[in-house]
Amino acid sequence: MEQDLTHESLSLTPLVLRTHKTIESLRLMMESASLTRMGELTWPNLHEITFSGEFLTSSTTTGLPFAHLLQRTPRLRILSVKVALRYGSDRLSILGRTPQPWIKALKLRSLALSYPDPVDVIFCANMAALTHLSLCDSPRYHYHLAFTIVSNRYSAPILTSAECLSILKRMNMPALESLALSYIADEADDDLLRYVTEAFPRLHTLELHRYRKNRRDIVQHAHIAHLLSRAEMLRHVFLNLDFHDDHGPPGKGDWHEVVHSFDPIHNARGFELVTIMERCPGLKYVALLRHYELASKWVEYYPSRWAKSRYVIVPKWYAIPLTVLSRRLTFQQGFS
Repeated sequence: MEQDLTHESLSLTPLVLRTHKTIESLRLMMESASLTRMGELTWPNLHEITFSGEFLTSSTTTGLPFAHLLQRTPRLRILSVKVALRYGSDRLSILGRTPQPWIKALKLRSLALSYPDPVDVIFCANMAALTHLSLCDSPRYHYHLAFTIVSNRYSAPILTSAECLSILKRMNMPALESLALSYIADEADDDLLRYVTEAFPRLHTLELHRYRKNRRDIVQHAHIAHLLSRAEMLRHVFLNLDFHDDHGPPGKGDWHEVVHSFDPIHNARGFELVTIMERCPGLKYVALLRHYELASKWVEYYPSRWAKSRYVIVPKWYAIPLTVLSRRLTFQQGFS
């Protein structure tokens, strides 16, 4: 596999570098991206860059290669780094922990980071125009919990509620419209949800992947809904609440009779959540993540004022079961 990636990098890197003066959007696999060489050039028209895949070593970037690149992208508005971290890695650092004057020149409109470092100075950038923020996990943390093949290969330094809260408080985001968070619930969970509902008056889309710290805990989903219902501007709410009786992600265990036994429970919770959150006048739906044998899907539950069917299974797959292809694990992430 590593030899194939070397050939891929040798083939793609010259092509990518030759476009540095004109290219506007880049989507690259981390395994074959040459950050160091990209950081030696100026990218005057690049407004979107996306990295996916995984780091090939457990030595996570210190932020220096990303920093050199971002210094040379004056028009960058969309940055997404959803990259899996090899086992033993620390959290993802984009710009490191030492503030630099040029960071204030960054004017991002969309930022997505997997397993970010809470004290990364990228969160000190100018976020006045930011409309979308995703602090996520890659691959999804429920795969890490369910499969040793994932937990033995990748680190999963997921944020806590308190760390999410500290990041959000560092960022001035008056224009934020869409927020996605993946975290382990701790004693700051209520404070986090209250802050989300109070600090962002334009927030209309919220996606939460909230995992239990104690695997024996019972999720107080009604309490969560009551807290979120204070955000009157919310229209679309996606919730993965890690219920104690959930079967787990695709590829896990025996699925005989599982769907039929859990569907009524899932539906009851979905309708309970959307009923509580109907106080949000613009609410379109509350979606719960439901796992099936071959896929995980968002199931949308609609308020009682909705004239049509009260719930819909979104036809687009949220996730696919993990597969091993040439020793590489592949996952399809969610909407965030």
